Amino acid sequence: MRTFTILHDLVEKTRTGINSAIGPKVDDRADKLIHSLLEENDEVESISRSQVQKLIEEGNIKVNGKTIRAKDKITLGSEIEISIPTPTEISVEPENIPLQILYEDEHLIVVNSPASRFIHRIHKKAEH
Repeated sequence: MRTFTILHDLVEKTRTGINSAIGPKVDDRADKLIHSLLEENDEVESISRSQVQKLIEEGNIKVNGKTIRAKDKITLGSEIEISIPTPTEISVEPENIPLQILYEDEHLIVVNSPASRFIHRIHKKAEH
C-alpha cells in the first residue's frame, strides 16, 4: 500500500472559479477535486474518478485525518491523505473456443461468431 499526502492549495484563479475549465473550484465535490489534484501529481499513475470514489468508499482517503464522502467539500489548506492499495494480480486463462475463421492476414482476422456467443465475459456463469 502506498500512502502520501497532498495539501489542498489551489491557485487563486481556480479558487475563485473565474474559469472552471482551468481546474477544480473550492466548492467542487471531494471526488472531483481529489481526482484533479492526483492528475497533477507526478507520484501517482493515472487514476480515474470512479477509482477515487472507490478509494473514498473504502476509507482510503482522509481529509484532516477523517474519512469523507465523495460529495463532501474540501476547504483550502486541508491535508488530504491517500492510501492506494497494492494491486492484486489476476489470472487470465485462455479458453479453447472453436472459431470459424473466414479471413486472416498479417493485419486482420475475420471470425464468424454465433449470435448467442458472448464476446466479452460478463459473469463467470455466463460462459457459452
